[in-house]
Amino acid sequence: MHVDSCGWYRLMFKAIWAAVASALAVALIVFLAVDALPVDPTRAALGSMASAEQVAQLRAELGLDQPVLERLARFVWNLVRGDFGTSFFYGRPVSEILVSQVPPTLARAFAGLTAGVATGLASGRWVAGSRFESLTLATCRIAQATPALVCALVVSWVASQGMGVSASSHPIAFGVLAASVASIAPAAVTGQFVLQRLSSAPPAHADFLRMLGAPEAAVRHILWYECLPAALMLALNSATGALTAVFFCELVFGLKGFGSVFYRSCARGDVAVVIGGTVVLALLFVFFQRIGDIVGAYVDPRR
Repeated sequence: MHVDSCGWYRLMFKAIWAAVASALAVALIVFLAVDALPVDPTRAALGSMASAEQVAQLRAELGLDQPVLERLARFVWNLVRGDFGTSFFYGRPVSEILVSQVPPTLARAFAGLTAGVATGLASGRWVAGSRFESLTLATCRIAQATPALVCALVVSWVASQGMGVSASSHPIAFGVLAASVASIAPAAVTGQFVLQRLSSAPPAHADFLRMLGAPEAAVRHILWYECLPAALMLALNSATGALTAVFFCELVFGLKGFGSVFYRSCARGDVAVVIGGTVVLALLFVFFQRIGDIVGAYVDPRR
């Protein structure tokens, strides 16, 4: 498929538009879902000993005493202007919280995703056809079936009980561990796909190439380049899993990052932080998935 320069601009515009539209839709869903939860954010902020007058005063200050449609309209208008509001628990603008907490989380997720994709591609390429192929496939399936929270808990227990270290004393080391946990799912997904494509479930034309007398190394080389676009798509689609793993690791390890902030905000009903973080993450997810589609079309060997 050939795409000219105008076509690339159109694809980029569609990627940005899809990201913005998806983020707005997600924000509306989260707003209505959080509003329906039986959690009183003012009570969570003031504590159980606060009087009814104090709770009512804070609700009025935050605008929570207004009808839901009026609050929804005000929320959409502020969202369009890029104003996520102020966190009632942290007492800071949500934009400041996102700027300070999101970058470390994204850095760990990106490092884990990159390392996982590289590991999956390399293992699939060099293990295919060897005696370790079945063992590698089984390992990939087990890794995909293991929840990220379980991996984070196991790593935390080994580090604290077996090695006697903690995130407060070794934050960099635990940051690397968080990225390592985030790399498990992308490595497993990519590695399994490449192995199946190269050996256990090759396409039909692979047998045709062998029938024509093509060397096995040449056949695998062709299949390797053919599977790269699809492997890239799988890798980018596993970005959500990598980010979820980092969230769990930050929560379990006690690392600085948006994972811990997001969990505490959900528990306390801090709607502004929950919605602001959800919008930013939805923008990133959809945008990079669309970018992955564009890159996949560019590197597709059939174009």
